[in-house]
Amino acid sequence: MTQDAQGRARMQAEVLKMILTALKQVLENQEKQLPNLSAQTTLYGQGSDVDSLGFVQVLMDVEEQVNSHYGVAVTQTDEKAMSQRHSPFRTVQSLAEYVTDQVLKAQSENESS
Repeated sequence: MTQDAQGRARMQAEVLKMILTALKQVLENQEKQLPNLSAQTTLYGQGSDVDSLGFVQVLMDVEEQVNSHYGVAVTQTDEKAMSQRHSPFRTVQSLAEYVTDQVLKAQSENESS
C-alpha cells in the first residue's frame, strides 16, 4: 500500500469513527435502542434506525467534526451527492468514503491556491 493509500485509509477510518459517534449520539438523544453500529449500518432509507431529522443531525455533526479535525469545510448535501447513482448516504461506510473524498479534494484545492 502506498503512502497516499495509507493516508487515505487512515483518514477514512477517522471519518468512519466520527460518523458512528454522531449516529450513536443521535440515537441516544431519540431514546432509541442502540443496534450494533458498524460500517454496514444503514443510515438512510429502508432499514435505518434514525429518522429524517436524526439523519440531518448526523450529517451536521460530521461536517462540524471534519471541519474541526481537518480544517476544511465539507458539504455532504450538495448536488453531486444527490445525483449519484449509488447514494453516499446509504450506509456508514458509503458516507465515510464520500466524506473522505471531499476532505482530500478540499485539502488539494487549498494546497494549490
